[in-house]
Amino acid sequence: MSTYRPASGVTEAHWDYVCRTAKSTQVYQDGVWQSLDEIDAWPGSRLPLEHVLFTRQAYGPVLVIIWWDKHYAEPIYLVTNGVLPERR
Repeated sequence: MSTYRPASGVTEAHWDYVCRTAKSTQVYQDGVWQSLDEIDAWPGSRLPLEHVLFTRQAYGPVLVIIWWDKHYAEPIYLVTNGVLPERR
């Protein structure tokens, strides 16, 4: 289980961050805890998980992005305090 928690100075300074995390990291979404690798992704997909809690320490809400470039064997998992751009 990941124990990531941004340094308090980052949060207090209102800085934005994006960090890569492990596929075994637990997130809480829609009333359920699950590992990121339990979420269906496929080559070429970019899946945003908005307003989730991150790790069993329930940090957040954060945005998690599961990004699987079709040229790679597995996706990468990103966590950020940023937001998705408005869709047009």
